[in-house]
Amino acid sequence: MAITRREFVRGGVAAFTMSFAAPAFLSDLARAQGRRQRNLVVLYLSGGNDALSTLIPYTDPQYYARRPSIAIPAANVLQIGTDRAGNALGLNPRLSGLKSIFDQGRLAIIQRTGYPNSSRSHFLGTDIWSTGDPGSPDGTGWLGRYLDTLPPPVDPLTAWSTIRETPRTLLARTVSVPSIPSVTGYAFASPNSAADAVFARESALRMASHLPNERPHLAFVNSTAQGAFATLDRVSQVGTYTSTVQYSNLSRRREGLTRR
Repeated sequence: MAITRREFVRGGVAAFTMSFAAPAFLSDLARAQGRRQRNLVVLYLSGGNDALSTLIPYTDPQYYARRPSIAIPAANVLQIGTDRAGNALGLNPRLSGLKSIFDQGRLAIIQRTGYPNSSRSHFLGTDIWSTGDPGSPDGTGWLGRYLDTLPPPVDPLTAWSTIRETPRTLLARTVSVPSIPSVTGYAFASPNSAADAVFARESALRMASHLPNERPHLAFVNSTAQGAFATLDRVSQVGTYTSTVQYSNLSRRREGLTRR
């Protein structure tokens, strides 16, 4: 199931309190596995974010002078205090979900992040943010390097991507990160059915079990296939999960943020 940036903003930002607005199957997968440890969910909104419509310096006259038609009125912002320089700040009135998390002490906001000699190239800048390394923007991702530090064997579902192509952020040297955009589509495909389909899967698993030392490329492909087979049944459990908790419908409030 492809999820566009617009669909994510409309369907996820106001629900940030629920699994940090991850696509639904991500939080379902965590529940289905009975995981209780803390998980890191990274959301990359391709296209950028209008910071001054998200975190608003509502007492700064320059803000209103430079944005005469799109500035958020001071009376409407959700006040969250001041920065270290004493400048008053407030969240967009559509971000009441984030305001709730902030009030609980569970949200930190970092302003003016960047790197020296910022590139004016969108593509190079994207690679730099993904690698966290301005000196080597074509290297492994900042999350991928973390995965490379984990002691083997690494669980095949330690990290995964919800888009078809694994983003550079998750590129690692020694750990393969699966791309699972759809739970229902993550299955062993066979033209056969019933017992024949089971036999085809077992045959494919036996072929993937061969990891020849003298053929490292084949060994890599087969080990990756083994990891995929090992996760098929775990991921399929997500489709049968039913939440026992009722969540409010925030779609209208989310849509307002999208249109602003």
